[in-house]
Amino acid sequence: MGDGRKILEDEEAETYDGIIVDAFTDSGVPRHLTTDRFFAAAADKLEAGGTIVLNVTGKGPSDRLIGALHATLRESFSHVSASMLPADRASEARNVLLAGRNGRIDYRVRDMAGFVSFDPAPGHVIMDNG
Repeated sequence: MGDGRKILEDEEAETYDGIIVDAFTDSGVPRHLTTDRFFAAAADKLEAGGTIVLNVTGKGPSDRLIGALHATLRESFSHVSASMLPADRASEARNVLLAGRNGRIDYRVRDMAGFVSFDPAPGHVIMDNG
């Protein structure tokens, strides 16, 4: 265990076929795991055809952070997808999966455990401050 970004940055290029980001604090995902530089480092550490998956909490298509994460992933990956668990109300928080890959993202709906695809609202790129 440790700081996932530091561990990732210390690895050789093209080391992983998959990276899963599932890190939370009381205020959400640590910011340094959501930036353009973090996703660029992740892309560098993935083998050709590798995938990064983020498990976050959000309010679906209109959630500003989800839109920003989606836009930031697009800076480093040619294909990005978003899926969420259904909720009774649009304002209700739910699990959201975001995936990035430099190639098509294929999956079978029956294997998605109830997650449904959606298009996040446009968002800004989350820039690294340092």
